[in-house]
Amino acid sequence: MAEARETGAAEKVALSEEEEDCEVEEEPLDPRVQEELERLNARTEEINALEGQLEEANALFRTLLSDSTHQVKAENCVACLLQIGQFFLSPAAGYLQL
Repeated sequence: MAEARETGAAEKVALSEEEEDCEVEEEPLDPRVQEELERLNARTEEINALEGQLEEANALFRTLLSDSTHQVKAENCVACLLQIGQFFLSPAAGYLQL
């Protein structure tokens, strides 16, 4: 058991040394490339902020649409009930006359 732990630790050390050997020295970026990357990063942040605003607006729209739909359905039900009530309460219908 102890040998397995030591072997695992030795493998990790060996991998770390290999990773260090494989690392490529980074050259400094051309200032024009660096400027363009900074502009792209700024635009990405703006896009993310706008996407957040769009999601909020869509959520508000869905809420308003749902509320409006319920209100219209309720108004239609009230109008139908009023028409039905008038029919049943009219003397010509004869439903209330026994």
